[in-house]
Amino acid sequence: MPALPAQLTQAIIQAISLQELITPAQRRGWLMTAIGADSPNYRKIEMAGAADDFAAAVIAKLTHKELCKALRALEVGVNHANDIEALCDQIEAHQLNPIVNGHANPVLAVYRHKCIDRWVEAHKLDKQFVRLIMLRRDEQRGYVQPENADEYNDLRKLLADTPTPALVLLGVPGSGKSTLLRRLQLDCEQDYLQANGEKLTFYAALNRYPADASDPLAWLGKLWQSENPDLLDFESLLRAGRLLLLLDALNEMRHRDQSHYEDKVNQWREFIRNLSHHGNRAVFTCRSLNYSVSLGSEETPVTQASIKPMTLGLINEFLQARAPAHAPSIIAPMRNNAKLAELYSTPYFLSLLADLAQDGGGVPQGQAALFTRFMRAALRREVAERQNPRLLQPGLLAQRDRDWINNSNAWRPDYKLPEIGALVPRLMGLAYTMQQRGQGTDGGQVSLAVEDALALLGPDLAEAILQAATSLNVLDEDQHAGEVKFFHQLLQEYFAARQLARQPNPALVQQVWRADEVRPNLADTLASLPSNDPLPPLPSSGWEESTYIAAAMSAAPDDFVRGLMPYQLPLAGRIAAQTELRFATPSKAQLQTALLGRMHDPAADLRARIAAGLALGQLGDPRLSQHTGPHGRYLLPLMVKIAAGDYWIGEDNSLYADEKPAHRVSLAAFEMATLPVSNAEYACFMAAGGYDDERWWRSEAAKRWRSGESVGVGPKQQWRENRATFCGWSEAKIRGLTATPKQIEYYLTIRNWSEDQFEAWLDEHFPTGKALRQPSEWDNPDFNNPAQPLVGVCWHEACAYCAWLSAQTKRRFRLPSEAEWEAAAARTLLNLRGLKDLGGLPPKRREYAYEGEFDPLRGNTFESHIRKTTPVGLYLEGATPDGIFDLTGNVWEWTSSIYANYPYIKEDGRENPNDENKPRAVRGGAWSDLSNGARAVYRNGVYAAFHSSYNGFRLVV
Repeated sequence: MPALPAQLTQAIIQAISLQELITPAQRRGWLMTAIGADSPNYRKIEMAGAADDFAAAVIAKLTHKELCKALRALEVGVNHANDIEALCDQIEAHQLNPIVNGHANPVLAVYRHKCIDRWVEAHKLDKQFVRLIMLRRDEQRGYVQPENADEYNDLRKLLADTPTPALVLLGVPGSGKSTLLRRLQLDCEQDYLQANGEKLTFYAALNRYPADASDPLAWLGKLWQSENPDLLDFESLLRAGRLLLLLDALNEMRHRDQSHYEDKVNQWREFIRNLSHHGNRAVFTCRSLNYSVSLGSEETPVTQASIKPMTLGLINEFLQARAPAHAPSIIAPMRNNAKLAELYSTPYFLSLLADLAQDGGGVPQGQAALFTRFMRAALRREVAERQNPRLLQPGLLAQRDRDWINNSNAWRPDYKLPEIGALVPRLMGLAYTMQQRGQGTDGGQVSLAVEDALALLGPDLAEAILQAATSLNVLDEDQHAGEVKFFHQLLQEYFAARQLARQPNPALVQQVWRADEVRPNLADTLASLPSNDPLPPLPSSGWEESTYIAAAMSAAPDDFVRGLMPYQLPLAGRIAAQTELRFATPSKAQLQTALLGRMHDPAADLRARIAAGLALGQLGDPRLSQHTGPHGRYLLPLMVKIAAGDYWIGEDNSLYADEKPAHRVSLAAFEMATLPVSNAEYACFMAAGGYDDERWWRSEAAKRWRSGESVGVGPKQQWRENRATFCGWSEAKIRGLTATPKQIEYYLTIRNWSEDQFEAWLDEHFPTGKALRQPSEWDNPDFNNPAQPLVGVCWHEACAYCAWLSAQTKRRFRLPSEAEWEAAAARTLLNLRGLKDLGGLPPKRREYAYEGEFDPLRGNTFESHIRKTTPVGLYLEGATPDGIFDLTGNVWEWTSSIYANYPYIKEDGRENPNDENKPRAVRGGAWSDLSNGARAVYRNGVYAAFHSSYNGFRLVV
């Protein structure tokens, strides 16, 4: 143990010497009673010699904790017991004190160097590797990505800007969650070492948290003690407020079922509550919000943070730094293939691609091809080039395997690996078994004790395979923990997938999807959710990603997918949409029909219907007809005819003045799209260069927006008006609004800012002069599935799309007027049949787009707990009698009309397309709003240059 201060050392020597422990037997008995004969330090102490020499040896050889135990085991009288406790307090204070006698505490310094060396050497975490964008999520409206959110690439900065005791870092496999967490430990310990800081970091992988554990504090304390016997005990550090806990992979905790998992999360939630009392903090990583959102509570909120997928621009920067000679040829196919760009939007996949660039085989089209290329390159490197003796041991690779490695092109377009010898087949078997052990953990990475891994790799060659796989960077042996795991979770899934490709087992991913079979049922789940929590997905098996990868390597992909359909239909759809899958057109049509049927199946749980819709979006939505016009490819939805006639709009009995009075409007016949414009449709406009072609930006206001001149003006104007409204209201009135709790807190925060604070916030979040070339949420995975409604577009972008589509079709597509929108949403069957209203009074109309009272299962509003957009046309029960979908919730829909007082008079200037100084009417409510805003007569006004994750549009002609 590093030396204690001289004065304290002398006091301890005197206390031990006073006990007259003269004979070796007396000394041995004292220490055995105090620390036990099993202590390795006990065996290092020489029991003979002078009393002072013996006492000095005890101090030098024992850990701080063992020394305190030994002192407290001395048989001293009551008068001296307090003296002994005072000595122990000084020893413990020495452990906690970052500076001892003017120098850095040697005990803490050793720990810090251990943390630094662990990650620098084992994981090569240079700053270049961690080139990620961090996007902090906002709790406002249920954890959405706020407009113009601050972006981070350093977790230290994110923590500094986050006041909550705990933070969850969210990201898909390969996004760099664990890397960032380890990098945080590396950076923090370097900072603390340089500044003699008081804090300590402690890293723990949560896949080691036992299934039968019930107390995170006890588990962490035991883990801490086993790894750091020289440091003060865990609870003392917590009481001192000295710990930053780094807890990796919350979703990989071992559990039996969803209910058991929720119990374990509740254990950690209670731990966080206690953690915060003394100023400690924790950072978790997790695969998705569905697994982490319940960590927080009203009493102890938890900040959720998300790793933003790498954009094409960042991908290009990364490649220029890692593989500059090959960057242009790698990035080129991604510019025209959104699925390929999505595949390589995580650092892990992109790093593999950069490392493989020199083999000249182009860009692999999917995970199976990428990992096969990785394995071929690794085998060529270790066998053909380096002649690594670990790979040349008899039995690992047959002579035919070696010949194939020496002669085969690494980039050949198949999935063959040398499998005559034991190496690859045994790794496949190991991965498959690890996946089985990880069932119920969302496919999380599994670690095994070294002896268990060797047993699975046996009965012979086990040690040789472990060494060879380590050389290939396939397996990773953590000698510190005595555990083996695959170098990355995705590699584990790949090798398990190779086994599945040979022996398909679709039952592994079977998922209950019928509403009457799901437990707990949807109604009970919704009733139990706190107001801001999202609806959890249906449970997964942990085999989904391996099954996804296996399909491409299957000898009969069509059969593989068809066999999967009865067990998990949405996964079959996702697989069929893979870029690298060879999938027949008839099979694709069959799958599209099945997915569309599941979307509209009233017997299916809502979550199963959403999953089917998202899969259909990736595969291609047959409800959108495909065409080619003079400006490229375009898609068209079905249109519904609305007859000419007089329609009633407005509501005399409303609580809102802008909905009054009820009055007639005379409308010419028009057709309305059954679906709001989807991402798939708008992608055609972007691919045709819609933002670069001035022809579609027809008004002067639109031209100014396209140039960037007015991009920030509209949002600022909108928020200034919002704030003026809030400032005119009392706090009691704001708290009484029909709004979500988070919305109300948000309004109060803005209301209570000083003018300077508010204007600084506007300047930071809505800069002017920056020309935009895509919707604001285009790269946001919560909103960018092809089947989801387009969001993040301002009024000018919606109008430009209409102009482009009109030129493509020779028909005049446009936005609906406010009157047209309400007529389509609110008219009843009486109106449809042409019956007259009586006595000049308005007939009964629908409150929502569907008949009857509000139902959270008939439209996507805040009450539905979905917290993002749903695939277009999902809610069959929420459609109008005409068959128009999504007029209740999902997205606010831009109309052509200026937001002005009723009655609606078309000729009063409210349809002037060039007036940019007045807000435009949006209708229908959004996923983020309560049902009140989704009523058919509800009106809202938004400035034309404003864009958000709540605003989209639909077409009329």
